[in-house]
Amino acid sequence: ERCHSLVPSDAVLSADLAATYASVGRTTDAVRLYREAIALDPNDAEPRIALAALLLSQGAVADARAQAEAALTLQPNRASIVAFLAKVTAP
Repeated sequence: ERCHSLVPSDAVLSADLAATYASVGRTTDAVRLYREAIALDPNDAEPRIALAALLLSQGAVADARAQAEAALTLQPNRASIVAFLAKVTAP
């Protein structure tokens, strides 16, 4: 938290703190920081993938799918994103 407060414009720090928050159940804070990381570096697929998984765990399927689709445009050959999308679009 201290590092993030000193350098709030660092996308990697935002994503790292989001992951930490997610791991301890602070999901609201994690979602906010993943979105912040994405805004700071929209070309990084990693926070989008992590956010998609977190959103899916909260039942926000449409939002999860949107984040995964955005990640796939950044990394079109990444099998884990394709698999995630298959899971969230399955009937």
